[in-house]
Formats: sequence, structure tokens, C-alpha cells
Amino acid sequence: MVDRRVEVVARLKALEDAAAPLVTFLQNANAVQELRADKQYNLQMLNDRYQIGPDQIEALYQYAKFQFECGNYSGAADYLYQYRALCTNSERSLSALWGKLAAEILMQN
Repeated sequence: MVDRRVEVVARLKALEDAAAPLVTFLQNANAVQELRADKQYNLQMLNDRYQIGPDQIEALYQYAKFQFECGNYSGAADYLYQYRALCTNSERSLSALWGKLAAEILMQN
């Protein structure tokens, strides 16, 4: 169990680091207001102004999924909601929607 805990903490740290630029952006309410319904515009704006690209967006999905697996359903639901606003892959977006639904059910919302 100790080895498994070390493994899980290392994975959490790696995912936090990978998603950190996008998570920081999402915590800034003024910056989030700049996002529009046009996903292509959002991706270009994030890349130009904040150096956030597809890798960080994918890392947000992985981080949200890991949060869900660890039992942090509230955080997972929030990150999956934000991920869906930025994701251009319809299959992955649907997966994120199901994850958000599951998180909301587990939080009894």
C-alpha cells in the first residue's frame, strides 16, 4: 500500500504540473470572461496570450479524471465542465459529459 500511495501521489503531481497553466487561467475570472462560444477562437487566444495549447487541454481532462478516481467529485465536475468548453474532439467531449454527470450524481446533485 505504501508503494501504491507513492505511485498515486507521483501521478497526481505530474498531472497537476501538466494542467497547471490551464488551471491557473481558469481560476482567473477576468480571463475566463474572455472565452467565447467559438472554440477555435478560444484555442487560438489561449495559445497566443497564455501559451496554453492542446497538450494542456488534454492534461486538464486527465487531471479531472484522476480527481474523479480519487473521490474529489466536485473538482472533477468543475474541470470536466471547463474541459468541454475548450475541447474540439466530440468523442472526448461526450466522455467528459458522462464523467461530469457521474460526478454530479455522486455528489447527489
